[in-house]
Amino acid sequence: MFDFFRKHTRLFQFVLVLLIFPSFVFFGIQGYSKFDEGAKTSVATVDGRDISQTEWDNAWRNQVERVRQQMPGTDPKLFDTPEMRNQSLEALVRERVMLAAADRLHLTVGDERLARLFAADPQFASLRNADGSVNRDLLAAQGMSSETFAGRLRQDLSMRQVIGGISSSAVAPAAAASSALDALFQQREIQVQRFNAKDELAKLTPNDADVAAYYNNPANATQFQAPEQVDIEYVVLDAQALQKDVQVSEDDMRKYYTENAARYTAPEERRASHILVKAEKTASAAQRTAAKAKAESMLAQAKKNPSEFAALARQNSDDPGSAQRGGDLDFFSRGAMVKPFED
Repeated sequence: MFDFFRKHTRLFQFVLVLLIFPSFVFFGIQGYSKFDEGAKTSVATVDGRDISQTEWDNAWRNQVERVRQQMPGTDPKLFDTPEMRNQSLEALVRERVMLAAADRLHLTVGDERLARLFAADPQFASLRNADGSVNRDLLAAQGMSSETFAGRLRQDLSMRQVIGGISSSAVAPAAAASSALDALFQQREIQVQRFNAKDELAKLTPNDADVAAYYNNPANATQFQAPEQVDIEYVVLDAQALQKDVQVSEDDMRKYYTENAARYTAPEERRASHILVKAEKTASAAQRTAAKAKAESMLAQAKKNPSEFAALARQNSDDPGSAQRGGDLDFFSRGAMVKPFED
């Protein structure tokens, strides 16, 4: 029997392919469909733009991570509650509302102001190199490129302008203004009586036991303690001063760049636009034929007049996220999209 299997190995391999490949294709497509449906499930809509389940899950994980960084000893299970998830969704909705308001008010942040804020704000000190440039290594450790960080900072500044316009125009109520003026102009009368220490010393005759009891009393311990002091020796390394004594040749710089090329490169990204024409799995043959004909018609129009691609996407694309942007999917890295689209 074993001789029979050895002689007919190719036959058995063909039979296994016939048995395994269809089931793999079926379950693989089913799994992909479920994943794709979950990513497109809308949980809220702000200004005509949907917030997907995936965006909500990412916002909740980011919120949990921030809380865990502030309180490392906290049990992670405490965050997996409907209340915490609801808070993350409310925060995401508020952010979208602020961004929509900033867009309608045309509140933008220029590159010069963005650079000044990054160079002057203390909260970004850990992200700055000695020459004031952004530390790409630290950003990469947080999963961000310099362009992504600049985009987030620009959004944050735009939202601050929306809030600042409201908070700066607030009017103090009469009660608060009256309390502030009273504290400034009211007067008080006080009486003072002086006791000279030399007059009181003659009345006090403590013995050794009284002195020892006072000294050993924990309530008086701070009176006999001096502030802690440290004797330190240190050396200041001034980068500019050191540079005067360092001469680097062109070959040395090229060698260093070659050995550390990863520090000066960013992951490859692509930017694409698309027009989505949906055809559900349950659609009839006629509906699928109509969808294919629509797609081919728009393809022909786009090839004939490429400048009208964005208008075609706005009018015809079934993707609510990119249709309003003329089909623009923005920049994305390798592995971010589903495999057929990425290929």
